[in-house]
Amino acid sequence: MTSDFYIETINGPIVVAIKLSSDLKNSRVREKLEIERRYWRNRNIKWKIVTENEINLPKARSIEWLSQAKKLEDFGVPSDMQASCILYFEKRYTCFMVLDNLFKELEAEFNLDPGVGLNIYKHLAYWKRIEFDAEAFAGYIG
Repeated sequence: MTSDFYIETINGPIVVAIKLSSDLKNSRVREKLEIERRYWRNRNIKWKIVTENEINLPKARSIEWLSQAKKLEDFGVPSDMQASCILYFEKRYTCFMVLDNLFKELEAEFNLDPGVGLNIYKHLAYWKRIEFDAEAFAGYIG
């Protein structure tokens, strides 16, 4: 058996089991969840079940989309160039500008492949270094 998520918080760890609400009707699934609950209770760790009914799908999709750019190396941005790219972006970024223009400027300045500017934006938003407006990117997120 495994647990889906072990999360460290400022209030201590919490373990989260993710299940479809329809799966909770299955006695074997409930039995396994009870074993998991007792396991974590015996270790004094909070445990809970989350179903699709508790998940904000637009928010989850946004987080998933941003997390694709967690590591800039995945997009061909060498580690020795990342700080310069990020500084360039942050110095020029305002929430009132046309971002496509900034992406293209950044890509030209550092000779980056098309699309890397957007991934730098996603990277910064993922790490909460800039504000993220999910509505502005609704067409990208899907």
